[in-house]
Amino acid sequence: MFKNNFIVQSIRRIFALLDSYFRRRGIIVVIFSFVNSVLELMGLGALLPLILLVLDENIIENSEVIRSIYDFFGFQSPTAFITAICIGVMSIIIVKNVVSLLIIRMQARYSLDLFQYFNNKMMRIFYERNYTFFLNTNSHKIIRDFYTIPNQFAGELVLPMMSLFNEIVMIFLIVVSIMIYKFKIFLILAAVVGPVFILFYRYVRNRILHLNLSLHELSPITWNTLFEIIFGYTDVKLTNTEENFFATHKKNIDKFVKLRVNKHIFNNSSAKVLEISIFLGVIIMVLYGLYLLGSREELLVILSLFALAAYRTMPSFSRIMNAIISIKGNLFTIDILEEANTAPPDYGKYIPEMSFEKEIEVANLSYKYPGKDQLVLDNISFKIEKGDKVGIIGKSGSGKTTLVNLFLQFFEPGGGKILVDGLELDETTHRAWRKHLGYVKQDIYLLDSSLKANIAFGIKEEEIDEAKMWEVIEKASLKEFVDDLPEGVDTIVGERGAQLSGGQRQRIGIARALYSGAKVLMLDEATSALDSKTESEITESIYQLSDENLTLMVIAHRITTLKYCNKIIELENGRVKSIKSYEEVFAEQIKS
Repeated sequence: MFKNNFIVQSIRRIFALLDSYFRRRGIIVVIFSFVNSVLELMGLGALLPLILLVLDENIIENSEVIRSIYDFFGFQSPTAFITAICIGVMSIIIVKNVVSLLIIRMQARYSLDLFQYFNNKMMRIFYERNYTFFLNTNSHKIIRDFYTIPNQFAGELVLPMMSLFNEIVMIFLIVVSIMIYKFKIFLILAAVVGPVFILFYRYVRNRILHLNLSLHELSPITWNTLFEIIFGYTDVKLTNTEENFFATHKKNIDKFVKLRVNKHIFNNSSAKVLEISIFLGVIIMVLYGLYLLGSREELLVILSLFALAAYRTMPSFSRIMNAIISIKGNLFTIDILEEANTAPPDYGKYIPEMSFEKEIEVANLSYKYPGKDQLVLDNISFKIEKGDKVGIIGKSGSGKTTLVNLFLQFFEPGGGKILVDGLELDETTHRAWRKHLGYVKQDIYLLDSSLKANIAFGIKEEEIDEAKMWEVIEKASLKEFVDDLPEGVDTIVGERGAQLSGGQRQRIGIARALYSGAKVLMLDEATSALDSKTESEITESIYQLSDENLTLMVIAHRITTLKYCNKIIELENGRVKSIKSYEEVFAEQIKS
């Protein structure tokens, strides 16, 4: 029975996801949750003698226990005794609530630490996947899975699981106490609240799961439309299609609102249903007392006890229902974490350093995209000597960018290999080889930060080498531009470099590549979006950098961009058509 219970199964799956540190912490949190339940019962139990003292004027004389306490402390009047009991009860309640808050803080801290742990882990797992994964997966789904899913797992699955345990223990202790004190009250509570709880849970469990799954699937769709509206502003305006985009966004938001409203109703309906059942219990209790009990005082005591139990059990039942609904509705987060929860990256498998002193050899290299039959690159071979300035040309679809991605090790070869000084590039060489690489593409990614931060990309500000930064600014022909900036290298460039021209963005990209210490500088259509004059200036800047230690690989659609290249490789239909000098290629173009 318990083995197949979804709560038990969920706990097992959660523990399987956690490492030993979080398992130990989880057990400690559960133990303190049990302590919290005991303290809650003590706070509730402390009110009982106070109620009995107020309702029964003769209880001091009639109860041996209360009489002995009265005499032991030397009270002179029942009023003084009741006053002392009030102060004692208040002290217990204050201490209980302070400790309870500390335990709640412990639970919240554990939950948020879990979020942080899985958020960081998922980010690493995603980043270890190859470039093809990022090309084929919607970016909003990736963001959802490494941010939203850990957040839901920690806050809407693990935390409710702790709350569920705490409230179940609390209700169990209260029920046992009531059974011992008044078994009839227990039967009434069980007969009234039990069926309501079971029927309500069965009604909402599948509906809330469907709502959460629908919200989960709708989230990246909504964000995607927003990004299209924001980042496609110029195209949307020029095509006068904003109303179409707004209509799509409105449709998504309408669905989102409807789902959230229904979820909010389900989450809050449990308290209302339980309130009805509790008041039904009170009415049944009153009728029971009027017809079956001979004493009104006895009815008052029973009603007081019932009210006291209801005061604490009603929110507990409500929390249990909400916790079960939340757990049931967020079980899919375990599925996603399990699916992505591969072994953490084994950084020990990477070689720490590799040399590039002689040549890069491409040997019988082939590649086709996953799920495709056609080869993008088909058995190509050539060599690049250190210090070479190599141009790569070819029509669209000839395999130029694919070749660059293989050099960058974003793709794994389908056949053949790339060797650097005789060492084959593979999964062990990624990090060491990329230390030698600088990559500048047509659309340079810029941070919404300072020029300095964009040149020393990913480096902490306090670790930036100022001398080296100014050296690469000079080499990339950025000095005059920087001198004219109001705050120099500390000037904010704006989101995605919105305040910069195309040529300035490209020069920043070159400076970034040089700052990283690149020995191989790869330019993928880096100047194709620029006008001829700016492209010529960038080209001059690039080749002024040239020395025997810097190897250049340039993909370009204008032959004039390659005039300083000593070797031009032409690709056609995924094969090497020719390897010629610039003069030969230029002469052929003039003839054609």
